Amino acid sequence: MFEGTTALSEKYLGLSAKVADADKLDGVDSSGFYRITGDTLEGTLTAGGNSGTNFSSLNSTSFNMQAASYTEGFRVVGRLGAIYHPRNTDPAVYDFGSATLTEDSAWHDLDLSGIVPVGTKAVQILIYCYDTSAGKSFEIRQKGVTNDIDRVPVFSIVSSAVVLQMGIVSVDSNRLCQYYVTSGMDAEGLIVQGWFE
Repeated sequence: MFEGTTALSEKYLGLSAKVADADKLDGVDSSGFYRITGDTLEGTLTAGGNSGTNFSSLNSTSFNMQAASYTEGFRVVGRLGAIYHPRNTDPAVYDFGSATLTEDSAWHDLDLSGIVPVGTKAVQILIYCYDTSAGKSFEIRQKGVTNDIDRVPVFSIVSSAVVLQMGIVSVDSNRLCQYYVTSGMDAEGLIVQGWFE
C-alpha cells in the first residue's frame, strides 16, 4: 500500500512491530533505572565511575540505616549515608537558656555531647531571644569559624518581642559548636531538633 508514492511500510510501524529502541527511555536501557516495589529499592548503583553494586546484595548496615529508621522518621539527605535524625521527643524546656549560657558579648563553646551521638556532623537547631530593648543578639556558629557570615543569628529587632530562628550548624568531633549572647539579654534559648550523621 502506498501513500502518494511512499510505501506505508516505510512510513508507519505494523500492528505487531516495535521500534528498535522501544526498551529505552531517552536512550537509556531499563536496567539503568531504579525501581521501588513496596519498601524495596531495586537497581544498580554506580558511584564515581566505580563498578556498580546491586542493591539486593547490600544489607541495612551498608546504608547506615535500618528498616526501623523509616518508622522513626529518619530521612536520607544528600549523598548516600548522610542521614537526618529528628529528635522525636517532646521536650518541655529548651536545652540551653539564660541559666546555662554566659551573657557577656563573647563567643563560648557549646557542648552538645549530652544530646547528640558520636559521629554527628551537624545539628538542626531552633533558637529564640527576648529583650526589652532592640539590637541584642543570640548567635550560633561552627567552632573555629571567625567570620560573621556563616552563623545562625537571632536579633531583638524590636523591644519586648520574642524572635525565633531555625538553622543548621556544623559540630566538631567532640560535638561542640559556639554561641554568643549580648551582655544583659533578658532571655534566650536553644533546642536541638535533630542531627545529621
